Amino acid sequence: MEPPLLEVKDLTVQFHLRRGTLRAVENLSFFVREGETLGIVGETGCGKSVTALSILRLLPSPPCEVVKGEIIFETEDLLKKGEAEMQKIRGRKISMIFQEPMTSLNPSLTIGEQIAECFRVHLGCSKREARARTEQILNTVHIPSPKALMDRYPHEFSGGMRQRVMIAIALACEPKLLVADEPTTALDVTIQGQILDLLDELRGKMNIALVFISHNLGVVAQLCNRIGVMYAGSFVEMGDKESLFTRPLHPYTTGLLKAIPLPHRRNEPLAAIRGSVCDLMNPPRGCKFHPRCHKAAEICRVTPPVLEPNSSVVQAACHFAGE
Repeated sequence: MEPPLLEVKDLTVQFHLRRGTLRAVENLSFFVREGETLGIVGETGCGKSVTALSILRLLPSPPCEVVKGEIIFETEDLLKKGEAEMQKIRGRKISMIFQEPMTSLNPSLTIGEQIAECFRVHLGCSKREARARTEQILNTVHIPSPKALMDRYPHEFSGGMRQRVMIAIALACEPKLLVADEPTTALDVTIQGQILDLLDELRGKMNIALVFISHNLGVVAQLCNRIGVMYAGSFVEMGDKESLFTRPLHPYTTGLLKAIPLPHRRNEPLAAIRGSVCDLMNPPRGCKFHPRCHKAAEICRVTPPVLEPNSSVVQAACHFAGE
């Protein structure tokens, strides 16, 4: 079998703050194959965005420090590359769609200028050729009348249209890997569905591997082949979509699924996971989820579980996985 397009091995990232050291990501490992879609879900603050930014080496240093690990892309470790090398990779081989398009787009430049920059920097296109390609990619992401709209500014577009512009920028140079960090945040349900359909359509056409980050299990289920569930900086469960939704092994995953409002449960109160996410500056010993877990035993308070295979398709970091 061919090696994966992206493989993250034992990644640990921490932030040095005035109050102390916060370990945002700890011993994180996963892989993505060509053309595959991997979903990463979890509560706010669990380390999803830090993981995404780590892949593209966009975390500020200081205060951020990658303590250990490898990020292997096309058999090369990105953590060993210099900034000049990374600038050639970002946007060309690996692209990212950020959470909020209004703050990600430059308000002082037209959308045409911002997209054309990708073609000029990475492909060496002339101004005329870059403009022609810009019109083409805007048409690809289904923006109507692209020739007329490419000379407008971000504030003249709706939230859904701005997100399409962000997708156009990310896919302009046909990268091999696309990291989408909650790209449907703040969009209404109808527009959210359109953006998801568009991403799935373009991923299939261009054979792009996709890492899709979200806190919404329903959104991830619609788009992804495999799903990883994060809690307090680590994966607690990883598996194919069908198995994870029908036979979850980790109590945290089970709790998330029970908290989803469903039509047949409309007369029942939503189940809630008790307690709050642990303080990452002072995490509990053993399993980080044990203070909130109804299955917690003495071993959970002492020994951290590791993500080991429990079947051919699902892994869970739990001493009592699947019981």
